[in-house]
Amino acid sequence: PSFNLLLPAFAIPALCMAVQGEAHRRAGRREVANILSSLAIAVGGIWAVFETRRSFVGEALFSAPVGSAEMWALSIVAIVYAVALLLWGVWRDRTLARYGSLVILLATIAKVFLIDLGATDGVIRALSFIGLGGALIGVAVFYQRFVFKEGSPQVDRPV
Repeated sequence: PSFNLLLPAFAIPALCMAVQGEAHRRAGRREVANILSSLAIAVGGIWAVFETRRSFVGEALFSAPVGSAEMWALSIVAIVYAVALLLWGVWRDRTLARYGSLVILLATIAKVFLIDLGATDGVIRALSFIGLGGALIGVAVFYQRFVFKEGSPQVDRPV
């Protein structure tokens, strides 16, 4: 089940775009590198969403209804993907990956607050708020410590 048509349709092209983006970045073609990297982030995210959907409904990606557990799983996958992009962006000093991570994280937070939490009650809702708040605090601390640390170009550069 891990090797299906989603792999050559989305995952492999995303990986190829990321590798080509890095090659163009090293060659000094920053605009082309940014376009390829942006496409790699988008196609990689689409692959993650479709793989999550496939794990719930099988091969009928567009015909089955979306359940509550699947909605939560999609949120978790999006948060994990955003954190992975953030770590990659900090490790390799890639601003585009950090911004992509921020966009995905903000969209996922909006989805959780507006859609996912509307379908929960009681203790589950409270635990979900606590978990989401903990994740947001963790990301904020990570940004303060590793992205906006004293002496980094992001802090020294005027806005």
